[in-house]
Amino acid sequence: MMPVQADDFSEKHRAYQNDVSAGRTALDKKDYESAIKYFTNAISVSPFEGSNYYDRGVAHYKSGNDKEGVGDFNKALIIDNRRIGAYVYRGLCKERSGQYADALKDYNAAISMNPKDANVHNNLAWLFATAKDER
Repeated sequence: MMPVQADDFSEKHRAYQNDVSAGRTALDKKDYESAIKYFTNAISVSPFEGSNYYDRGVAHYKSGNDKEGVGDFNKALIIDNRRIGAYVYRGLCKERSGQYADALKDYNAAISMNPKDANVHNNLAWLFATAKDER
């Protein structure tokens, strides 16, 4: 195995940082397709950074790609199981897909970590009010 040259490493790191920055900018601009592309590039370089999976998951959720979003939120939670937003967004994806019991588990997990988060309580109330499954 050949050692990585400092210049090569520096260039790869700069490219990684550019992809993360461009991904966040695209997410802010609601350009979800571009955000997914940039975060995918960043993940290919550094697959153990949970925030990139989280951000790509948000872009998937906003694009209506719930299955892909759940996959990214699962990975973000493997890396950091204290990431409340990943539970919330995974719950939103599951709720939209009709997986109400799983959404309930995710919302309850988020509430147990931050009981004062009004948005999560609102999501939970909405789930109870609109779920087609009374259980």
